[in-house]
Amino acid sequence: MLHTLFLLISLLAQEGSTPPQPPQAAERPAALPDLTVPGRGRAGMDVRHYRLEMAIDPTRRFVEATATLELELLEDQEALELDFHHMFEVIATRVDGRLLEAQQVPHLLRIPGKRPFPAGRSIELEVIYRGLFPQDESQGDVVGMLHDGRSVVAYLEPDGAHHFFPCNDHPSDKASYELIIDVPEGQLAAGIGELVEEGPSPRPGYHRAIWRTDIPTASYLVALGVGPWVRIERTGASVPIWDYCEEEDRERIEKALSSVPAMMTFFEARFGPYPFEKYGHMLTRKWIGGMEDQTLSVLGRTEALSGDQALLAHELAHQWFGNLVSPYQWRDLWLNEGWATWAELLWFEERDPQQAAQLLEGWRRSTFRLAMREHPHTLAAPDPASLFDGLLVYDKGGMVIHLLDEYLGRERFLKAARHYLAQHARGNARTLDFRTALEQSTGEDLEPFFAAWVEANTLPAIDWELSSIEQVDGPAGQSGPPLWKVQISARQEGAFHPMSLALELQGASEDERERVPLRFVRPQITSSVTVRFRPTGAQLDPEKRAPWVPAEPSED
Repeated sequence: MLHTLFLLISLLAQEGSTPPQPPQAAERPAALPDLTVPGRGRAGMDVRHYRLEMAIDPTRRFVEATATLELELLEDQEALELDFHHMFEVIATRVDGRLLEAQQVPHLLRIPGKRPFPAGRSIELEVIYRGLFPQDESQGDVVGMLHDGRSVVAYLEPDGAHHFFPCNDHPSDKASYELIIDVPEGQLAAGIGELVEEGPSPRPGYHRAIWRTDIPTASYLVALGVGPWVRIERTGASVPIWDYCEEEDRERIEKALSSVPAMMTFFEARFGPYPFEKYGHMLTRKWIGGMEDQTLSVLGRTEALSGDQALLAHELAHQWFGNLVSPYQWRDLWLNEGWATWAELLWFEERDPQQAAQLLEGWRRSTFRLAMREHPHTLAAPDPASLFDGLLVYDKGGMVIHLLDEYLGRERFLKAARHYLAQHARGNARTLDFRTALEQSTGEDLEPFFAAWVEANTLPAIDWELSSIEQVDGPAGQSGPPLWKVQISARQEGAFHPMSLALELQGASEDERERVPLRFVRPQITSSVTVRFRPTGAQLDPEKRAPWVPAEPSED
């Protein structure tokens, strides 16, 4: 049994008497060009709205479409350029109603004007096209409208949106969307935002669904799926939750995903209100794990039927971290994946402590492996050739969010997280923006923390000891067992890593245990604690909740 701390825990090493200075505002560098995913995105335009009219046959993966873009030019342009896959046949392009000839080169649609297009001009651009949805890879996975033989679903990260429609295919250019989708009778079209209309299509033999969102959305997050599905409508959450699956899977999916309404309520209590019109899932028979399309995540059928709670928590958490606030550049991806990975731990902590411990141990091992291999890429500068590095972006990303939680304390940390989300809601954020928001909320200087854990792959080397143990008198007028004052000294060698660790003091009997938090605000700290038993031993970080190594013995 754990004893309650009796008198005092005092950290004698404090952060100093001078309060941290507010972070200095710095002008943001341009989001584009983005060297992490080169070639995508056009810096000279801001697309405000996409209207996509599409007739989709999912079994053939064929589409006939008209895309209408409302955009503003930020720079003078000799030609309008959009990310667009060259496999599509472009039938016509119009600029403000005038027919102009388009040029197609790999992954680019170029529309020259008779004279330059001036900065500041607002343009309505219409592109009529048709063809098979490409099944090309990016970062090792097929991206675009993923086809499983029966259905197609939008699986667009990082740059698959232009495999689907002409766009400014970069997360920094968010826009609103209207999807007018015609599908063969017997099929359902699931899409982003709110279902505005559903019924017969003017096209014979087709059914129409109109989906709309006014909330700015990154191109890689546009939700769309078409398949021979039924819709399961769930209650018990703050917004509708709709799941799309095949009829044969209905009963199993109703049960397998039944925890999602409660999960949403759980995350809302920690991250703030759910930020979109609805939520739900659409299933594909492709093995993909999951993809956090805005308002409608994609799940692999096998994973969905298993009711994988870690996967469900991960994709739902992305609606806040990744969708409400999206990466400014792809190098900032760890903010998406680190938060969503940590949300798995958050969900399991009380419900399944063993699973929570397993998650944490996996992240710890990955962080060790990155350090021992002297991995050349960091969370702040990931490898453009391996953007979705599981050890780094997911596991170490989750570990860093966990270490921040431990260092700042749960209540302060979640308050700071909500401040970060509110500050950048419906927009984009960099790693520096995240750090700045935490500093603003907590008053802490987190530059050393980010330098150690985000900008490097090193580990802290820690030495510690119980430097003194002495019997002391209890409060005047009170009798009882003797009290013991314990002095604890700890130091880090080499690169300094701000962090908090628990030290467990152990007595002669099994029920004599006491936890002391050691908060490394500087390389060498001292702490004192008074307990009701004489410590006979101690263990630092007994549950192995953080990555660190013992320091080499001192020669003194």
